[in-house]
Amino acid sequence: MFSAQVIRKAARDYPKLLRSTTDKFLTEAGIVVQRDAKELVPVDTGNLKGSITHRVDGNAAIVGTNVEYAEHVEYGTVRSQAKPYMRPAIDANRRKLIKRFAQMIKAMIRG
Repeated sequence: MFSAQVIRKAARDYPKLLRSTTDKFLTEAGIVVQRDAKELVPVDTGNLKGSITHRVDGNAAIVGTNVEYAEHVEYGTVRSQAKPYMRPAIDANRRKLIKRFAQMIKAMIRG
């Protein structure tokens, strides 16, 4: 079983390896969510789809876009219905990514 105790032990005993593993995981997670968001986003001109990117910032993978109307597509407006693409991409991958992180930590500890 994987638990917070395993992460604490890894952080104590293998801080550099844990940081490296975490960075690799966050990059992988960002790529997965970015890919699925691009598959789910409604396409008109392709501008929004093409603008979805990911980056790792500290302890977070950030997936997003700089397109001004992205929020209106995700959440809708008084004139248009919501067409979520980002939240479903995150939700669809949540469990898989937790399992993947556990696998990566266990592999790191085993050496």
